[in-house]
This record gives sequence, C-alpha cells and structure tokens, in this order.
Amino acid sequence: METTIKNKAIGLCLVMIMLLACTKSAEDTDELSEEKGYATGKVTDTQGKPIQGARILLDNTILYASYIHGTTDRDGVYKIKAQPGSWRTFAYVDKTYNGQKYTMELFPDKTDAYNEEGAVRNFSWKLEGTMPWEAENYYGGFVMLRGADGFYEDEKDIELVFTPLGPLIDGSAGRTLTIRYGEDKWQNRYELQDIPI
Repeated sequence: METTIKNKAIGLCLVMIMLLACTKSAEDTDELSEEKGYATGKVTDTQGKPIQGARILLDNTILYASYIHGTTDRDGVYKIKAQPGSWRTFAYVDKTYNGQKYTMELFPDKTDAYNEEGAVRNFSWKLEGTMPWEAENYYGGFVMLRGADGFYEDEKDIELVFTPLGPLIDGSAGRTLTIRYGEDKWQNRYELQDIPI
C-alpha cells in the first residue's frame, strides 16, 4: 500500500514537471505582459519581424505638447516609464527610399488611453489602410494629379495603372494597382490616396 502511494506521488510529480517544462514564459512568446508603471510593447515590420530604432511617442491627452519619447531595442521592444496623466502611444519608423526620407506612422493594436499604471501597445507597419486616429488619413502615400491645358476628359473614362519599378519601401515586391475614378483610392478628381510607397 505504501509503495503504491509512493509510486502515485512520484508519477504525479513527473507529470507536473513535464507540464511545467512545456509551458511558455512571457519571454518565449511574442506577447509582452503588462508591467505596472510602464508603457511597453513590440514593433514589427510588414513581415512580422522586429524593428530596431522605431520612435515611440507617449502623447498626453490632456496637456498640449506634453510628450515622452523612447525607441525600440534590437528585438523591437520598448519600455518607457509612464507618468501621472492620461496617455496614448504612437510609433514611427524613418526610412530613406529612392533618395527621399519618409516618416511612416505605425498601426497600433489598441488606441485607448491609459494612466500612470501603464499599458501594452504593440505596433505593426502597414503600407496601406485607414489610420485609426483619423478617418481621413492613410498609411499609403498621396498622389496629386495635374491635367494638361485643354484636357477636359471625363475622369470616369480614365483608368490609372501603378506598376512598381522595384521593391516597395519595406523591401516587399509590391503589386500592380489598377484604379478607376470613384474607387476607394480615387475619390477626388485630382488626388489619389493610400497608394503603397
């Protein structure tokens, strides 16, 4: 009887050890756990890889032009001490592409404000789509059209084709875009919006 209890206890201990060995810690996953008093998060590119050196901005929602700045480490992770008040987090990546410098705003997984207790806000790089902060702003670029003198054709009869000549700003291959007036990307006669750079 005593041997049976010992065997069961040993078996139970072995099962517990195996279960503990199989569990993942927060460090083993892409999920960051909330750390009291800090704004933390991870920033990834369009392929899901970490972005080192992304600029992080904690913006006070009550006091005008009251910011806290930080950057991501080589793992794309940031940790900034939250101060008393109400804060929102923004993230940006600076890229030089075809000789021109671009500052790209990154997409947040959450947009709600938080206080000095801190919060986790992860960001990803999107090449197109509507920004959650303002319905009029887009992650893609803006194209201004100019008509030639004497050109008065109906824009409804025009189709524009954008073909990438090389990799896009994030290094991806891109795709050919065929756009007609009235579609999401072309609502105004002289402006196209949300074109991947």
